[in-house]
Amino acid sequence: MVRADRHERRALKPTSISQLEFIILIFANKCPPVPHPSSSWGDKHPWNAAEFIRYCINAIGADSTEEASISLSRLVSASCTEAYRDQLKHISAQQLRLRRDTDFLVPTFNAVKQTLSNGLPASIDDLRAMTLDHLNSIQEYVRDSDTDAWEAFWIGKKPKNENTCRHRLLDQLRPQMPTEVSFVPETLMPEGNRADIVVIYHAYGLPIEIKGQWHAKVWDAASVQLIEKYARDWRADDRGIYLVLWFGNVPGKNLPKRPGGLPAPSSPEQLRQMLIDGLPLADRARIDVFILDVSKPVRARTFRMSCRKVSFDDARLMEISQTLAALTTTRFSAIGDCGAGAFGEPRIDRSPPEDRPQSTRGRHGYRVADPRQGS
Repeated sequence: MVRADRHERRALKPTSISQLEFIILIFANKCPPVPHPSSSWGDKHPWNAAEFIRYCINAIGADSTEEASISLSRLVSASCTEAYRDQLKHISAQQLRLRRDTDFLVPTFNAVKQTLSNGLPASIDDLRAMTLDHLNSIQEYVRDSDTDAWEAFWIGKKPKNENTCRHRLLDQLRPQMPTEVSFVPETLMPEGNRADIVVIYHAYGLPIEIKGQWHAKVWDAASVQLIEKYARDWRADDRGIYLVLWFGNVPGKNLPKRPGGLPAPSSPEQLRQMLIDGLPLADRARIDVFILDVSKPVRARTFRMSCRKVSFDDARLMEISQTLAALTTTRFSAIGDCGAGAFGEPRIDRSPPEDRPQSTRGRHGYRVADPRQGS
C-alpha cells in the first residue's frame, strides 16, 4: 500500500513523482471531492478517497524539482482531473514559488559589485540579462536609426534568409559586448545538434535559436529545439533565448497558421505573448522570447498640390496693366500734393505756430502742411 494505517499517523511511504501522478490520473475521476462526513468512524467513506487524492497532489507540490513542476503541469491540463483543477493550479503555483526559492543562489559581494558596475557576467543569468539588454538596444537602433538599419535584413522587397539575418545580427551584437564575451554561430550542442548562436563567457554558454516568421516550426521551435536540444547543454543550465524575426505582412513570407485555428498576431508584442503562453510553465522562468522587429517602417503619405496654369488673353493683360498704371499715378500725385521733394521727403513748415495752417503730425514730431490748405 502507498499509505500506512491511518491510526499510525504516518504520511505516504516513499513514492516517486511518476507514481503519484499515475495514482491521481487513475483515481481522480473516480473519486471526486465530497463534503466531510458527519461521522468520523471508518475509513471507507468517499471523503477518505478524495482526501487521499488531495494528499497525493500536495505531495507533488512539496517537491521542488523540475520533475514535479512538469508533472503538475500535465495534471492541470489532463481532462480526467477536472474535479481537482482548482487545487492543482493552486499547488502548481506554490510549487513554482518553492522551486524559485530553492534554486536561488545568493550572489557573492564580488558578483554584486560586478553587476552594479556593468562588469562581466557572474552567472548564466547575468549573461542572459546582458544579452537581452543589448538585443533591446539593437531593436531601438534598427527601428529609429538615421541610417535605415532595417535594410540589412532585406533584399529588395523580400526578407533575407535566416542565416544571413543571423550574420547581420551578429555584426551588431559583437561590437556592443565586452571582448571577453564571444558570439559563436552554429555551435555544436548535445547529440550533434547545432544552435544558431551561443553566447559564451568562461564556463557559461547561452544558446539562441533564431527563426524567421515564415518558418513552419516557428510556433513550437522554442520547446522542440531550444529546450529539448540546446538548453540542456552543460554550459546553459536550462537557459536560452528564442528569437523570432518579425518582417510584418510580406506575401509568401507570413506566419504559418497557429495551432488549433487560433487568431494570428497583428504585432510583435502579440506574437511574443503567444509564444510565451505556449511554453511549459516550468520553463517560462528560464527561457526568454525576443521578437526582433525588422519590418519596413510605414512612411507617412505625402500629398502634392497640383498647380493649375492660368492663362490670360491680351485684352485681359491690357486691362490689368492699365489698372496698375492708374494706381501708380494716383499714389505719386498724392505725394506731390503733400509737398514732397524730389526724393519723396515731406516739405517742412517752419513758420510761426500762429501762422501755421491746420496740419497733421509727420515724422520726428514736425508738422506737415495740410495739402488741403494750400501752400
